[in-house]
Amino acid sequence: MLVLVVSGLGFASASTLTLVDALGIAERSNASLQAVIARQDAARAASITARQLPNPDVEVVAGPVRPRSIGGPDGHSLAVNLGQPLDYAGLRAVRARLADLGGDGAEAAVRTVRRSLYASVRVHFYLVLQRQEQSRIAEEELLALQQIRERVNLRVQLGEAPRLDLIRADTEVLNARRNRDSSVVRVEQARGALASLIGMPPGELPRVEGALPALAAVPSLAAIRDQALRSSPELEQLEAEQRRARTRVELEQNLRKPQVRMLIGHDVEPDQTRWRLGLSVPLPLFNQRQGQILEAQADAAFADAQFASRRQQLLGEIDYAIAGYSIARQQVDAFESGLIRQAEQTVRVAEAAYRFGERGIIEYLDAQRTLRGVRQEYINALYEARYALIEVERLVGVEVLGGIR
Repeated sequence: MLVLVVSGLGFASASTLTLVDALGIAERSNASLQAVIARQDAARAASITARQLPNPDVEVVAGPVRPRSIGGPDGHSLAVNLGQPLDYAGLRAVRARLADLGGDGAEAAVRTVRRSLYASVRVHFYLVLQRQEQSRIAEEELLALQQIRERVNLRVQLGEAPRLDLIRADTEVLNARRNRDSSVVRVEQARGALASLIGMPPGELPRVEGALPALAAVPSLAAIRDQALRSSPELEQLEAEQRRARTRVELEQNLRKPQVRMLIGHDVEPDQTRWRLGLSVPLPLFNQRQGQILEAQADAAFADAQFASRRQQLLGEIDYAIAGYSIARQQVDAFESGLIRQAEQTVRVAEAAYRFGERGIIEYLDAQRTLRGVRQEYINALYEARYALIEVERLVGVEVLGGIR
């Protein structure tokens, strides 16, 4: 496990930001996540709406009337009419199922956005740690080269080395200082990206602290593929859209049935009282919802094709991410199995040879430069492996190795 301890980067705040803190802030403040959560709330409300019965309507008409016969009394009439749409239980059930499937899709969309957000936060958080570690290494290398330069200067003053060696050492120090300054800028850039992602002003982001988890073997590619097909929130969302599109076809077909409206009326006149009971039935002579049904069927075909396409793309992306992880893991193993020790040993040998006059300054500086490159490549390989694993877990929908990293 690589533990990153960073200090002295000039952050004003004494508090620290951990990965769990960053995820919590992003959960509360990320606008994209809040938007899909609002859509989920709307979908839940739509399920309530779909189950509501239609309201009746009341019509009241009053006015003066003249008698129908000579000598009849004048007076006033009152007509009260009540209308109630009759909602078929089967139609209401289909409408409710359609709304529920919309809610399932909205819930899967929330999980999709949340997992993508968490993956992005983890990547940016680890990127800050990576840049901080690279900045620390650059600072150490600058100090080491400054010490080498002082030793070379002493040998030049004593006449044990040519002045060209001092010029070469000064050049290496200048390059190391430039690399150190560039690494500090890259740290601030990574911090700004993380702050923007979690919804904090860059100047208020606390000092980032954390440790890169140890790399471990992942399950087989076949097992990861199977898990992705079972738990990917993207596929769950598209599958819910499939079912919703098919249910909409069923709803449009049911809507071809005339929607009956029951009518009850009560008329009061000076000389008589009447009760009326009737039904209002629309006649589907011109509009039999052919267009709506065809449109729903086309949407269902589109949903099927979209699911099949995304399923294939998902498996390809998983294969690519696993391959990237395997390559990075092999590089890490190569560095840890001997490359770093060999580079360090080469520097020690070159330093001793230079001290005793057996080798020139060029060999010593080349060995030092090689060690710097090996250390930087080792850090890059460690983080590339972690980034690839984060991408796998985002695509699969669950933590491949368990737990938040």
